[in-house]
Amino acid sequence: MGFQQCKTDPCVYIKETTTGPVYLAVYVDDLLIVGKDMAEVNIVKSDLGREFQMDDRGDVEYILGIQVIRDRAARTLSMVQTQYARDVVKKFKMENSKCKIKVPMHPKTKFSMEDCPTEEEELEYMKKVPYRSAIGSLMYLATCTRPDISYAVSMCASYMHNPGRVHWEAVKNILAFVNETQSRGLIYGARDHTDEMMNLVYMYVDADHAGDLDNRRSRTGYVTMLNGGAVSWKTRLQERTSISSTEAEYYAASEGYAEAKWFRMFLAEIQVTQNQPTVILEDNKSCISLSENPVYQYRTKQIDIRHHQLREGVSYKEIVLHHIPTEEQVADALTKGLEWRMFEILTNECMMYM
Repeated sequence: MGFQQCKTDPCVYIKETTTGPVYLAVYVDDLLIVGKDMAEVNIVKSDLGREFQMDDRGDVEYILGIQVIRDRAARTLSMVQTQYARDVVKKFKMENSKCKIKVPMHPKTKFSMEDCPTEEEELEYMKKVPYRSAIGSLMYLATCTRPDISYAVSMCASYMHNPGRVHWEAVKNILAFVNETQSRGLIYGARDHTDEMMNLVYMYVDADHAGDLDNRRSRTGYVTMLNGGAVSWKTRLQERTSISSTEAEYYAASEGYAEAKWFRMFLAEIQVTQNQPTVILEDNKSCISLSENPVYQYRTKQIDIRHHQLREGVSYKEIVLHHIPTEEQVADALTKGLEWRMFEILTNECMMYM
C-alpha cells in the first residue's frame, strides 16, 4: 500500500500523499490511522478492508483500555483510564476506600529487605493476599497514563518476591489514591506555549542519591514532555552505586539523554524534526558542569564510559542541560515520596487533575 516502516519504532508506518503524510500505528490487531486529510485516511481504511476482516470504529475513543478525549474547540487531546481504574479498585474491594495521606506513598516510607517476612504467621497471611495481581494491575496504569503513581508502584514491585504486611499496606494506599483520582491522566495542548515551543521535546531528570536501603543504589527518574504533557517517564534503580550526588545525577541525565535521542530520531522519521537542542532540566549544577567538560576528572574517574554519551550529546548540540530549582523539578516525584502539596504542584506540570 506504499507505507514505509519506521526504523525507530517498527510498529509505526508512514505513507507520503499529495496532501501530507498518513501514519499507521499497529498494536497486534489494533490499528490507529492518523492523517490531516480524511479522504486519504478513508482510502487507507478501504485498502485495509480489502485485505483483512476489520471493524471501523470511527474516531478513536478507546484504544487498549485508554480513553482518548478530544476537545477540538480548545485544541486539546487527553488520555485517561477512568474505567480501568474503577475496575481495578473494585477488583480489590477498595471502591469505598479513602487515601488519608493524599499521596500514593508517604514521604517517609523507605523499604528494605528487613521488611520482608520471616515468621510463619506473616508468611501464611501474605499467601492469601493478592499482592502480585494488584501490582500487575497498577503497573498498567503507571505505564500508560499515570506517572504520578509510578514511583510508588515501582517501590512495591521491588519486593514481589517476598512481600510483607508493610508492603501490602503501601499497595492498599496506592489503590485508595487511585480510587480518589480515577479521572487523572494526560493532556496535550492545554498549557500556554510559544510557537517556538510547539512540537519540541524537553525533559525533567532527577536522581535520589543512595536512597535504596538495601544496597545504597540511587534511583533515576525522568519525564519526557511534548506540547504540555508527559509522553514517556521512568523510575528505576541505577545499575551501580554512586559515590556522590553528582555521579548519581550524571547517570540519570545520561539515561535521559538516551531517551531524548530516541525521541529526536523518531520524530524526525514522522516529519516533526527537532531543529533545536533538546532541553534537559536538571537541578544539580555539578552534573551540568560535568556534562560540558571534565572539570571533576579526579573525582569522577569511576564513571562508566558509556555514560559519557551525555557529554557527547552536549558537544553535538543534540541536548542542552539547564538548571532548574529543586522545587520545580517534576522528576522529583519519580525518585522519592513527597508531601502532598509539593506532589500535586509537580505532577500537575506533566498531567491533568480532574
